[in-house]
Amino acid sequence: TYSLTLKNVSALPTGSPYYLTNTATVTENDTGEESSDDAVITIIVPSSGGSETAWAEGPSLPGGVGWAMYFYLDPSESSKTVNLIAGQNKVVGTVTAEWKSVGSGYYVHVTLRTTGGWVIKETHVEMSTALSDLAGAPGNYSEGETFVTPVTEAGPYSKPFSKSKRVYIAAHAVVQK
Repeated sequence: TYSLTLKNVSALPTGSPYYLTNTATVTENDTGEESSDDAVITIIVPSSGGSETAWAEGPSLPGGVGWAMYFYLDPSESSKTVNLIAGQNKVVGTVTAEWKSVGSGYYVHVTLRTTGGWVIKETHVEMSTALSDLAGAPGNYSEGETFVTPVTEAGPYSKPFSKSKRVYIAAHAVVQK
């Protein structure tokens, strides 16, 4: 019976994963015969856990908070996909808006997806045919949710519209890598 404690005090998120080769050698006391085996242990260091704000890429939102952005879906388009931008310059996924026929009317569905190891912790989505309706803090938007366990896809968030006017969309998320 034995115990072994390994500590890697120099592991940093940059450079992760780390690989540790562990070799065990057993020597027979009476014959001196040796036998050994090794195994590779993978060490993944989690990131610092900091969250970043992200917006669907587009023009600056008039009267928006900080670097808020919006995009739009025209009646002639069946769908539109734009980048989801975190920290003003990192592409962390996409936001897709699409027209959906439901009964005798139409809805716009908005879905947020992350890539590259990013996850979504919180979403806020507002849609309107009037750009001025998108002003204000994202926490006041009509659609959105907070996830206890972060996700890589959120939505669809849906709202009914006449398919005769442009729909302006502000999609905001709190993301983490």
